[in-house]
Amino acid sequence: MGSTAFRLSWFPTFTSDRGVGWSGVNATDRDSLKAVLAKKYIKSKNMFFQKSHLAWLILLPIVSFIYDSRSVEPYQDVRFLFTVFFLSIHSILYFYKNDNIYFVKSRTGKLFFGAGILFSIWAVVTSFFAVNYYQALIPISRILIFGLLVYFMLASFSKIKSWAVYFKIFTLLVLFHAFVGICQTAEIAFTGVPGNWQPNGFMGHRNLFGSYIAAGLCFPIFLFVKEKGFWKWLGAVVLFVCLLAIAFSQTRAAWMEVVLTLLVLLLGWVGINGLSDVKHLARPITAGLLAFLLIVIVAVFAGPEVKSSIGKRLASFAKINAHGPETDEAVGSVQFRFRNWGQTVEMFKDHPLTGVGLDNWKVVVPKYGLGGYPVDAGLRVRARPHNVYLKILGEMGLVGFLLFVFVLITVAYTSVKNIFSKKTKKEDRYLFLFFGTGYFVFLFDMIPSFSVARIEQNILFAFFVAAILSLHEKQEKGKHVRPLYFNKIYCATLGFVHLPPPAPSPKRGEPALDAQNLKWRSIIIAGSAAILLYSLVMSFSRYKFDKNFKNIIDNNKAGNYKNTIRQIAKAKSIFHKLNYFGEPVELFSAEAYISENKYGSAINELEQALIYHPNSAKILSTFGTVYMTQREFGEAAPYFERALKFTPFDVSIKRELAVCYFNLGRYRACMELLQTFDIKGVGNLEAMYERSLEEVYGQ
Repeated sequence: MGSTAFRLSWFPTFTSDRGVGWSGVNATDRDSLKAVLAKKYIKSKNMFFQKSHLAWLILLPIVSFIYDSRSVEPYQDVRFLFTVFFLSIHSILYFYKNDNIYFVKSRTGKLFFGAGILFSIWAVVTSFFAVNYYQALIPISRILIFGLLVYFMLASFSKIKSWAVYFKIFTLLVLFHAFVGICQTAEIAFTGVPGNWQPNGFMGHRNLFGSYIAAGLCFPIFLFVKEKGFWKWLGAVVLFVCLLAIAFSQTRAAWMEVVLTLLVLLLGWVGINGLSDVKHLARPITAGLLAFLLIVIVAVFAGPEVKSSIGKRLASFAKINAHGPETDEAVGSVQFRFRNWGQTVEMFKDHPLTGVGLDNWKVVVPKYGLGGYPVDAGLRVRARPHNVYLKILGEMGLVGFLLFVFVLITVAYTSVKNIFSKKTKKEDRYLFLFFGTGYFVFLFDMIPSFSVARIEQNILFAFFVAAILSLHEKQEKGKHVRPLYFNKIYCATLGFVHLPPPAPSPKRGEPALDAQNLKWRSIIIAGSAAILLYSLVMSFSRYKFDKNFKNIIDNNKAGNYKNTIRQIAKAKSIFHKLNYFGEPVELFSAEAYISENKYGSAINELEQALIYHPNSAKILSTFGTVYMTQREFGEAAPYFERALKFTPFDVSIKRELAVCYFNLGRYRACMELLQTFDIKGVGNLEAMYERSLEEVYGQ
């Protein structure tokens, strides 16, 4: 009530000689009104605190469906911006409505957030050693936002009474996503959604689509196993639809995650109920038989194209080749991953402590060898190694990798420990099992894929983390927890910040609990505000950058180079230099300048582009084009040669370099280069080849 009185102290207290104030309201009525308002205020605060967990039932469904096709990356930017904005509103309401904010009490929770804070700090440190430190700005923001998501979810879940609403809403969510994917496969709806090979749902990438559905399998399975009546059979139907969508996604990682989900649930079920309870094992076994039935249905009724693709991907598990470019996409993608993983390890060996900096993998990896077909042909660029663990190892070094793994193991250990602990309530053990299953799917998906690359995946992952930690906090409630030596920690870290002085303490030399909470409240509010402000600036500027970048790309494709030149200044950003594919704005502005015969401006743009991405074959070949257009073949040839080292099967670069060699009188080099690709029917190249033969052999 003390804080309530403080909040109501702004009421007028003027009274006349007759004891009347507030335009005729007497003092007694005024006090009664204050009491009524105070009760309503407290009731509204309690209502918010009790219902705040429902915010995540709003955030995740909205974020997983919105996209903006006007951006270079239609999904990532707008979804991250919306999440940061939503979290900002939620944090304002949370801190305003709660005087005593949530503090993590369990040792596991403290270890999680402590290691997470160190991981964030190390991410900032490693960015100073990066080739392009601008690339680290958004990943740092996403790491911090993930931490805030887990914290606010933990605070919300501390008052939750039933988890059933989450399982029901998220079951409906994965059902709709799976339905969208099936419609895309049948080409009856949602085919205009941007992205790569369909079905990709509303994820823009079929790997992300398959992994998202696989991570959400725990929700319908829970309803199928634990609920009764309508929700039980809805869970069975949703499970079938989700498995069908995963099969059609042609995502091998998701297929393996289905098997992982069933194995984890089966082992956990045995751990909770024992082997003797056959009745409890019947439902998980039924789910496994349902998956087997689904495979039969797909094999029999799927169209020839889908059936062929699924067959190739199943066969690719046994066709892992180690050498040579592959034109078979299903087999080649497996080799592509192994090659990237090996090059990432080499990258780590060269930068064992700090790595190459967050999101600099795409900038540095061309130095470590070829990417395989179609990267070596210049048809695709490498944006990630398709392994989150190795990406962290290569970009943040050993320290960052160990902190990252420690954070993940902390939650995994907590989940497994409570599943098999007889001290934990049986119903809570089931919750640990199902939430832990979703969590382990994410951990597995980080090996062959990149599930945490998107904010909607991060929100679901944060939900599993917060749910496990929240359940563990309740289990630890009432147990002795090692005391937090507040004075030492505070003075060693944030003592320089002016915070409210401690109240009189019952023990000499120790601050009272209220004062301690008040200080940490100020620290948490200040830290949250700084993170959200930074993330709002980063997310909005990134969204604006990619939208303007898309306009530049569209203008160049349409041949509107004058419009490109006019929009160059608008497209450039203080904080962001490369798009999702590792291309700087300066590359496209240089192409526009070349088309307008402004070669000096084009060279200036390319010099800047080369600073942001010194290992880009496209930038180097464009540099060569500038000089070759001016017939400065001696200047152009070295750039084409450097570009060809990164994309040795790029025919366009070979063709330009052959022209340079021919005009420089290097006929043998020209002849040998022209022999590496098909020149039949290309008149000028055939003539160059004949002339080179004459010059070399005298024929």
